Amino acid sequence: DIEVPDMDIQTINGVTYGATAAGDYVMIGVDDYTLTNFAVNDKVTVLGTGNGVNDNDRVFGKNAPLTSLTLPEGLVEIKDNALNALPNLTSVNLPSTLKTVGIQSFRQTGMSELTVPESVETVKQGAFRDMANLETVTIEGNVNFDNYAFRSCPNLESIYLLGDDVTFTGSQFATHSDNGDATGITIYVKNTTVAARVYAAQTSAYGYEVKVLGEAADGSDAASVTQAK
Repeated sequence: DIEVPDMDIQTINGVTYGATAAGDYVMIGVDDYTLTNFAVNDKVTVLGTGNGVNDNDRVFGKNAPLTSLTLPEGLVEIKDNALNALPNLTSVNLPSTLKTVGIQSFRQTGMSELTVPESVETVKQGAFRDMANLETVTIEGNVNFDNYAFRSCPNLESIYLLGDDVTFTGSQFATHSDNGDATGITIYVKNTTVAARVYAAQTSAYGYEVKVLGEAADGSDAASVTQAK
């Protein structure tokens, strides 16, 4: 039983929605946990409830067979645990309107590549941790990352931080395991300021490299190694 305070709730074609006084149109969950493909209604601005109880927070249930998810332009927030534990989910777009990615919202999902659009301002604790297939991540804007954003992603190789003012709160931004092993992960950044912030955010992590993306004489991008740790 999902408790959603201050919402008018209705179920339409097996999908439960809530409308808030603030004007948010929330997709709460689906009745059918056997879905493999789903396109979220284009009126939805918030995915999930983020009430703090994992089973109730999960929009599509735990370990559901969902493989492909289409999110609409206009979506601004993905709540805590909304897509947690969907290991078959290998295709999902993050819309250009998205601002907040909630706690463990993509934990244990199946994507190998991920692009976080420039609109995203906040990625909360463990949002993309324990993603077994994840190899390449592109962060387009100036995100603030909480603890463990990409912790325990065993196949992670490359993270591109393309914003010039990316910030971090907490520790172990990106690792292959819970013990801090980040061997083979390369984090590309726009400037030395962000590089220093990455080192601080990695704390006890080890084995990774940080490279600063510079500009060559012909105007093309050139990566220069700043330090390996």
